Amino acid sequence: MGRSIARWCIRFAVAAAVFTVTATVWVQNASGWESLGLFIGALVFGVIAAVVWCAAATIGHFYVRLDWARLIVHPVLTVVLFVIVAVVVLAGFLGDTLDKTWREAQPFTALVAVCALADAAVGFALERVVALRPVRSS
Repeated sequence: MGRSIARWCIRFAVAAAVFTVTATVWVQNASGWESLGLFIGALVFGVIAAVVWCAAATIGHFYVRLDWARLIVHPVLTVVLFVIVAVVVLAGFLGDTLDKTWREAQPFTALVAVCALADAAVGFALERVVALRPVRSS
């Protein structure tokens, strides 16, 4: 169980690092008020992405039995949940139209997809490292 938690923490750290670095580059390359808008968007979408990532990991853990299948399902589930939650938060709570919501969420949806794929790639590597590790006999 401890190895599983460590693997999930490493995978989350990779996804968070990819999101943070990319969002920072976007904010620094923007000018004027657009920079502030991207910064606030990155904060809002970053919180949504973290919650969705944890939800997708939990759903995958309890409903997908095979590890390799879980690594394939996780990125897809993460992106789908991100789109749903982003639309609910922006359209429902902030009162934006669906067209405006999608325009604002589209680049971050692509970023979450890239983060989830990087996370899955690290997951595949970690599964191989743990699988190759010798088992100690008592």
